[in-house]
Amino acid sequence: VGTDIWIALAWCVGILAIAYAFAMTTYRRKIS
Repeated sequence: VGTDIWIALAWCVGILAIAYAFAMTTYRRKIS
């Protein structure tokens, strides 16, 4: 218990950020 938790959290946040950005770009393309 230590850095492993923070590495896992960083991966989760990073993947969520990429997925959110990808969803927003595709969402804007559908509107326009």
